[in-house]
Amino acid sequence: MKVLILLLLACMPLATAAADIHLTGPVVGFQMRSAEERCYAAIADPANPYYGNGYFHIESKAMCSMAKAAFLTGISVAALGKVESSGETNSISHLEMVRAGARPYWPPYGHP
Repeated sequence: MKVLILLLLACMPLATAAADIHLTGPVVGFQMRSAEERCYAAIADPANPYYGNGYFHIESKAMCSMAKAAFLTGISVAALGKVESSGETNSISHLEMVRAGARPYWPPYGHP
């Protein structure tokens, strides 16, 4: 009986809520398609082997330009991504470029 319940639970669809994920590292892959406004970027994050190096889509043209510049120059980025459990490509909703060794922060100042 327990095995039957476990099998039924395993076959149920996953929840469709998106989860936030933080990635930090260089952009190691960049793709833009002419038929779409969006672009795709892959960020190498050694602290996150599951999502690191995986492509995430970016809807914003400005963030696409930032991701492309980071890819071409090798500058590290910090990104906030949304993990879509519905089977769609995960997305990046926030992107920040960070120079190597820099640790910028928001107020309160003096508390990095």
